[in-house]
Amino acid sequence: MSSRLTGDETALWKAAARVLDANWTGTATAASPGLYPHQWSWDAAFISMGLARHRRDRAEAELLSLFRGQWADGMLPHIVFNTSLARHAFFPGPELWRSELQPDAPHGVHTSGLTQPPLHALAALRLHECATDLDGSRAFLARLYPMLTAQHRYLARARDLDSSGLIAICHPWESGLDNSPAWDRPLGALRLPPSS
Repeated sequence: MSSRLTGDETALWKAAARVLDANWTGTATAASPGLYPHQWSWDAAFISMGLARHRRDRAEAELLSLFRGQWADGMLPHIVFNTSLARHAFFPGPELWRSELQPDAPHGVHTSGLTQPPLHALAALRLHECATDLDGSRAFLARLYPMLTAQHRYLARARDLDSSGLIAICHPWESGLDNSPAWDRPLGALRLPPSS
C-alpha cells in the first residue's frame, strides 16, 4: 500500500485540514461548532490523529487540553467544557454536571462525569509514528504517559466489573456512539418516574 495520496485524496486531505483549522478554538478543536462546541474525548483522539502530519503542535495541544480535565482517580471525562461559551451553548452543560462538586474532579476545569473509549494511547502512538522530531516526540510521550496510565488504571479498577479485561459503560454516551439507533430500543423501554 502506497503512502502517497492520489489527486482526489490530496484534495480531500486539504479540505479536512481546513475544517480542523477553522474549528480550532485556541485550546482545542470543536468537532462540530454548532452541535458539539466543547471538547469531546473520543473526538479529540481522532482529531489529534488527523492533525498528526498537518499540525503536530496542535495535535499535541489537543490531547494535553483534554487531559487537563482528567480526574484525580484517572477518569478522563467525555466532555471538557469551554467556559468562554454561553451557558446554553450545549445541553447538558456544566451547570447540570456540576463536576466541581466531585472531590476527584480537577479544580477550575468543568467536565462531564462520564468517560468514553480510551483511544488516546492509540492517538499518541499515531503522533509518534508521524513524528519527524523523534526526541521531541519521545518527550511528549513521556509527558503524556502518566496520564494515559492513570486513565487505563481507572478503567481497569472501576469499569472491569467481572475482571474479564473488558470495560463496561454506564451510559450510552460513553460508547462514543451516542446518537446510534442501537440505543433506541433499550432507552425506549425505560420507564421514568414522573417529575415532581
